Amino acid sequence: MEKALLVFKRYFNKTIIEARWRFKMSCYLNVMKISTKKEYIVVFDGVCNLCNSTVKWIIKRDRNDVFRFVSAQQAVEFGILREGVINISEPDSVIILDGDKIYNKSDAAIFIAVKLGFPYNLASVFRIVPAMLRNVAYNYVARNRYKWFGKKNECMIPTPQLQSKFITQPGQK
Repeated sequence: MEKALLVFKRYFNKTIIEARWRFKMSCYLNVMKISTKKEYIVVFDGVCNLCNSTVKWIIKRDRNDVFRFVSAQQAVEFGILREGVINISEPDSVIILDGDKIYNKSDAAIFIAVKLGFPYNLASVFRIVPAMLRNVAYNYVARNRYKWFGKKNECMIPTPQLQSKFITQPGQK
């Protein structure tokens, strides 16, 4: 009798563990399905060479096709951002729009790295550093980016292959 009870307990425990694992995996897979369909808008300085290079770098690594891009100069024009949210004459930060949430500066950079997946998501360890300290380094690069990398006279025009990644008219997503 004891042996039968022991076998029953082992089987019962194994079944419970498998059921928990299946439930966790199904929740994880549902979250993955939802998150891969979500799109994030990246607002960047369209005349900055560093920013344009960074946008091209992100596009190459965006395996889940979740990022859409718009220059800061067009974001206000298209009604994506209200005037005053960003200084259009000299935007000093990348901005991520995630539904009703807005990320900027180092928070936006970490957000992008996390959404790009491994190995870039390892940058999330920098979240342990307070944003105020992270932004000191971000602001230093932002202040000097034109001096170090140069500036264009007009915004980047996407190639036909990249056109779908950019918001090029009001109301487009």
